[in-house]
Amino acid sequence: GDGYGAIQSRPSPFARPQEPASDRKPQARRSAYLEPESVMGRPGARIDPDKQAAIEEAGLAAVEAYERKHGRKTERLGRQHPGWDVSSYAPPFQGDAQPDRRIEVKATEGAWSDWGIALTPNEHDTARRYPETYYLYVVEHALDEGQRRIYIFRNPAAKITEYRLDQNWRAYADETA
Repeated sequence: GDGYGAIQSRPSPFARPQEPASDRKPQARRSAYLEPESVMGRPGARIDPDKQAAIEEAGLAAVEAYERKHGRKTERLGRQHPGWDVSSYAPPFQGDAQPDRRIEVKATEGAWSDWGIALTPNEHDTARRYPETYYLYVVEHALDEGQRRIYIFRNPAAKITEYRLDQNWRAYADETA
C-alpha cells in the first residue's frame, strides 16, 4: 500500500485479554484505535532497515505463494502504490481486467501482538472504495516458515464496529471548555 508493512512485535498500551479466535462471537465488538500521527507508534520504523525489508519481502512472498496455490495470478505493485501491495487475478486471465483481489500485506516478525497492525488513512479509504475486492492479509512470523500464518480479511473496513480515541487525543483537541 503506502510502503510495505513490517511490524516488530511489542506490548500494546491497549492490551487486554482476548478470547481465542474460535471462541469469538460473530457479533463481538471490533474496535479500531485511532492515534494522532505524531503519537502513532510505527514499530517497524524502529527496527533495522535490512531486517524490516526481509520481513516485508517474506510476507509478500508468502502471500503470493498462497494466491498461486489457489490458482490466482499475482502482480506485485511498487512500494508506493496507493492503497494495496498485490493485485490478484482469478481465471480466466484477461490482460486488462480489474483485479479480483486488491491485497494489502502486513507482516510481523513474531506473533501478531496486542500492538496490532496499522492501516494508513489511504489504505482504509481504499478498502472502503473497493469493498468487494479489498483484502488485508496479515502474515505473522513472516521469517519463520514453520510458524508462519496468514490471516485474510475481505473488506476489513466493514468489520470495524467502532473507533476509539484514547486519552492521548486530548493534546490534539481543537477546543476545550
